[in-house]
Formats: sequence, structure tokens, C-alpha cells
Amino acid sequence: LDAASSVAAAVLPEDHPTRARLQLARLEAMSIAGDRAQLLEHGPAVLAPLAEKYGADSALLGRGESVLGLAFVREKRYEEAVPHLDASWRAFRSSLGERHALTLRTEMNLALAMAATQAEPEAVMPRFEHLVASSNGPEHQEFRAFVRMQYAQWLAKAGRGHEARDMLLAMFAERDEPDAPIQADETDWLNHAYWSSDCGPSHVDEATPEAACRHAAPENAACSAARRLLCHEPVATQTNAANPSLKPQGVTIP
Repeated sequence: LDAASSVAAAVLPEDHPTRARLQLARLEAMSIAGDRAQLLEHGPAVLAPLAEKYGADSALLGRGESVLGLAFVREKRYEEAVPHLDASWRAFRSSLGERHALTLRTEMNLALAMAATQAEPEAVMPRFEHLVASSNGPEHQEFRAFVRMQYAQWLAKAGRGHEARDMLLAMFAERDEPDAPIQADETDWLNHAYWSSDCGPSHVDEATPEAACRHAAPENAACSAARRLLCHEPVATQTNAANPSLKPQGVTIP
């Protein structure tokens, strides 16, 4: 890429788009190689003229901002990552559309970076909710499931156990086989949400699925549905988890 850039500089005018693409390719190569120190040092100088020439809505700029933002994320410099990922998302949304795969993936990275900054829930929740609403097409099913799982995990970590529990229950209820056993990591987060939403008694020594199964859930449809999943109990013994009232408020779920 260095050699290609030298050739391009010799035969192409300074503002030729091929030279800009080569500069971005060099940044992407630095990212793949793990050379984040060089990327963070040279990246801003590469992106500034691109923004001036091609505008903030350019997909070319979106690529560069994404590479730079993810480099900050990998360095755990989340607050510095957020403006670059936000600029990338806005560029992709304008040039490619709100539901394009690149737009959605970049918004997911933005949401996770915002969550990692310990930002106020009122700032983070709308980002996750917009992602859920934007990824409701049949082609987005796998991605949407990932988004909702990440959202539920963040809700649980943020001390919003009731909302995390309801998010997970809504996810499981919408699957092709809603009564199939949930996966190990899903069990962990549902268990966390179960106890943090006051579904389990307060006097137990360990907040585990086994402990949940030893004690009856309170007379609450969501708690009963969560306990049924944790204990692998048949549907007939508990309230139907597909109850629309269990769907998280403010999230568009078809």
C-alpha cells in the first residue's frame, strides 16, 4: 500500500479519489495488523481532508471514522471512540440507508461504546431501542437477536433487572421453538435478571437457577415465566411467556 500510494502520488492529482481510498486502505491495514498506535497517530490527519472534500455524508468517510473509532474501542478509550463511531454511523445512514448492514453494525459498535463510558441510561437506551426498531426485517433476524441480547445484558449491568428480564422473555417467546431450552449464557443473564428483579426470595445464600427452582416465584407473570425457563418446566405449569405485557416498553417488537 505504501508503494501504491507512492505511484498514485506521482501520476494522480492530489484530490483524486483513488488516493483517498489508498489512504483508507492503509488505515484498515494498520487496524488488521493491530498497529493501533500508528493508526491513532495518523488517522485524524487522513480523515480531516476527506471530510472537507467529500462531506460528512460520504461512505468513504464513514469507513475511515469506523476504523478510527474501533481502534479507540480496542484501546478501551471509549469516550474518544464515541464521536468517531457516531460520525461513521451518520455517514453510512445518509449514504447507504438506515437498515444497511454497515449502518446497523456501526450503530451497534456506537451503542456498546456509549454503554462502556458509563453514560446515563437515558443516553444509552434510545440508541439500543433504535437499533432494535431498525433491525426488524427478516434479513436481520440473527443480528437483531444479538442486539437484544447485548441490550438485555447492559440493562442487567445497569441495575434495571425488571427490564432485562422482560427483554429476555420477549426474545425467547418469539423463537420458532419458544419452549426449547435456552443456552448457557442466556441462562446466566436470565438468572441475573431474575434475582435482580426481586423474583427470588431475599434470604437465599446463592442466587442460582437451582435456588430459584427450590422456591416458588411470586404471583407475577414475568417471574413465573422466567422461573419456568430456568427450571425447564413445561408450559402448562406456568403463565405463558408470550404475554404481550412482558414486552419491554419503548422497544418496537413486531
